[in-house]
Amino acid sequence: MSAALFAPKVSRSVAVVGSGFVGASCALHLQRAGYAVTLLDKHKAGSPSQASYGNAGTFAKYANIPINKPGILWDVPGMLANPDGPLSLAMCAHLPTMGPWGCRFLAASRKGRVGQVSQSLSNLLGDAESGWHTAFEQADIDIDRHRVKNGCLYLFGTESGWEAARRETATRRLSCNVAELSPNEIAQLEPALASCYVGGLHFESWHLLNPGSLVAGLVDGFESRGGRIIQQNVESILPGHGVVLDSGEFFAAQEVVVAAGAHSKTLAASVGDKIPLDTERGYSIFFSGHSHHVSRPVGWADSGFYMTPMADGLRIAGTVELGGLKAPMSPGRCDMLERSARKLLPGLPSRSPEKDWLGFRPTLPDSLPVIGRSLVAPGVTYAFGHQHIGFTLGGVTGKLVAEMVAGHTPSVDVHPYRPQRFSEYIAGESFRQTSPRSRPTV
Repeated sequence: MSAALFAPKVSRSVAVVGSGFVGASCALHLQRAGYAVTLLDKHKAGSPSQASYGNAGTFAKYANIPINKPGILWDVPGMLANPDGPLSLAMCAHLPTMGPWGCRFLAASRKGRVGQVSQSLSNLLGDAESGWHTAFEQADIDIDRHRVKNGCLYLFGTESGWEAARRETATRRLSCNVAELSPNEIAQLEPALASCYVGGLHFESWHLLNPGSLVAGLVDGFESRGGRIIQQNVESILPGHGVVLDSGEFFAAQEVVVAAGAHSKTLAASVGDKIPLDTERGYSIFFSGHSHHVSRPVGWADSGFYMTPMADGLRIAGTVELGGLKAPMSPGRCDMLERSARKLLPGLPSRSPEKDWLGFRPTLPDSLPVIGRSLVAPGVTYAFGHQHIGFTLGGVTGKLVAEMVAGHTPSVDVHPYRPQRFSEYIAGESFRQTSPRSRPTV
């Protein structure tokens, strides 16, 4: 190993691995707390290589219903058989290795466990917006230049899907205001939509005009405040000392925060933490210059995607494909998104195929992120596994990470998100019931 070429000369140094929304937030909160922070990522912030780039851009305070649901096992064959359904498989060498992850996922789909997870998500979502306000201020970001605040629609094409969604409305209201809409009310809000829905939900929410631009702005703001950026890949962690880069060089840091999204598993394993992180592969397509078709994000439950009007066009983003990080893009999933979008908006022009995109959502089998200190590696803190809501939960995650690194009691009980939970149970240990403001000792 070569000399510590990048070794910082300032005490209280922190290396944050990953420059997506979660990593950028962690870096900004830590910087605000007085740490000498370095952000490490082989990709430039906001580039298409990041999951933070091509997502639907919704601030999803309503996302407190986990993917895990009782009886989901019996729904999977039907979803896989439907070419326009929300779930598909990438036939690759990684797929058979997901067996243990799948077993944990099913174990976490029991009714009682789903309720616990939903409450834990609600606790994080309660601080989601305030967590971002601090990061935006630190980065000198005027968020109102990046967003539109007119809510979000989620539509259902079948009576069974609509009735199931209505049964969950009370839970959604734990996190945000929700209104149930009739077809006539939906048509008044979005008259360009084809009348193929039986009902829908309107969430009080907002969306981004360009997610990639915002995350790049956050990192630029971090750098302008004296933050350091190293555009290299981190291969492993030396707890209490720093990280090893893929060049073989060593970067010294007293604390390391792992916020590398779907790529975090191997970094945790390098210090002895076995965390069952896997990947939901998500797709998006783009219709350049045609954002006017809808005025707000419109979700379509039948195929699991959102149509979001953005600064320079309409993005169609979503679906879940299982198959890990290495399988190539499946063009059929992009075609499915276009086909399904045209069902709702028949007047769409041809898509911009050069903007077809595949990203990797970091997902844990119980639908909760890992936010917490390693018990086996001093000075290592984890912040990953936010599945579909990395942007939404990025702000509060950064806030909690800064509190834990400083040795303070976290402002949200982090017990449900602790990294060691997977060595304690298969996927069902009872969480102690806490309110969002309970303050346990870490």
